[in-house]
Amino acid sequence: KTTTVTILGEILKQKQAEVFIGGNIGTPLSDLAYDVLSHKLSEKDYPAAIVLELSSFQLESLDSFRPHGSAILNISASHGERYERVRDYAEAKGKIVKQLGAGDVFVSLQNDSWSEKVIRSGAWLWERIDPNQLEFDKELDLSSFKPFGAHSLVNLAFAIRLARIAHVTNRHIQAVIDTFVGVPHRLERVIEDEDQLILNDSKSTNWASTMAAVCSVRSDKRWGDRALTLVVGGKCRGHNDLPEDELVEHLIKMKVSVAIFGEFAQKYAIPMQQHFNDLIVISKFDKIIEQWSRKGVLLFSPGFPSFDNFKSYADRGDQFKKLING
Repeated sequence: KTTTVTILGEILKQKQAEVFIGGNIGTPLSDLAYDVLSHKLSEKDYPAAIVLELSSFQLESLDSFRPHGSAILNISASHGERYERVRDYAEAKGKIVKQLGAGDVFVSLQNDSWSEKVIRSGAWLWERIDPNQLEFDKELDLSSFKPFGAHSLVNLAFAIRLARIAHVTNRHIQAVIDTFVGVPHRLERVIEDEDQLILNDSKSTNWASTMAAVCSVRSDKRWGDRALTLVVGGKCRGHNDLPEDELVEHLIKMKVSVAIFGEFAQKYAIPMQQHFNDLIVISKFDKIIEQWSRKGVLLFSPGFPSFDNFKSYADRGDQFKKLING
């Protein structure tokens, strides 16, 4: 979500200087409202566009809110500490559609079953993006797009479709394609040379996000067939902690070596060893690099919240990068 919102905001900035980017990504929208109502912000400085990332927690309490364009990127099991059922989580996200009116655009993934279930026919203009057959304007040159992974192109496709609502041109979009390097802690390249690629994906806090990162590595032309070590762990939720059998089968089929750390490792080392014969249990965070052969790909995509040992996912990612660079 954060990457898509950031790309969208950057595209809109190419057209108009004043763009507010916030919500779950950073500055609350209420800060902007306060600045307007208290006259701290003059009318000439009002943003021409507002781009928000909204969490399911924020969406739960929506009452009167109307975006001209909105999207649900995907729905999978997450936040088990708050939602006992995936349906509850999905319905919280689905509330965004109930805010739409005539002419407003809603975008989701093709064949995302949970989105289909909770949204149904609530959207006025409902468009779907097929991640397996992405379509971009032929005038756009994607060769210089730097973020790692096939899913980054899916994020770009969502951002472009929503940006079109503001009547941006290909010139605005191309400028961002050529300069956008990605968002920290989201499949961020820490080291890449001839023999090794180290990726910091600390933002991953659920198995679906981690699996998307694994698939991005395996589909990469340069690194897809190299040895891949996945580092997973963090604060347990109590629900959806262990990977489902289907996900385990995918990881084994894709020849992924798994290493676990943190509270997750302390609690689930034995059942995880039953899934992965060559499982690596990391006793201390600073031992991660010692467990790696330093060839192929090291993917730090924890799949769990960071609050067992860190202030935030950003702190966790920074500590990982410090460890690697040290």
